[in-house]
Amino acid sequence: RRVAVLSAGYADGLPRTLSNRGKVLVGGKKAGIIGTVCMNLTVCDITGHKDVSPGDPAVFLGSQGEECITGDDIAKQAGTISYEIFCAIGPKNLRTYIK
Repeated sequence: RRVAVLSAGYADGLPRTLSNRGKVLVGGKKAGIIGTVCMNLTVCDITGHKDVSPGDPAVFLGSQGEECITGDDIAKQAGTISYEIFCAIGPKNLRTYIK
């Protein structure tokens, strides 16, 4: 198995309930979260992701390539509503505003 360690966790607003069930975008493809979402890191399975290298960006909410993860997607996986997901996003997270 090939894994990626991502520098984001529940301190950044990622629900711990996504442990072993959530998804993240890496290399334009969905990768499953494995293990427990920690305070400042999350591990995901990138087995089969051929063009992924250390330092490549990962997307927890938004789009990358042809794939997209919405607030509703995360809320469904976490067993909550999208408003709770959006309100939990901390100030240190990169935001891109689109008009």
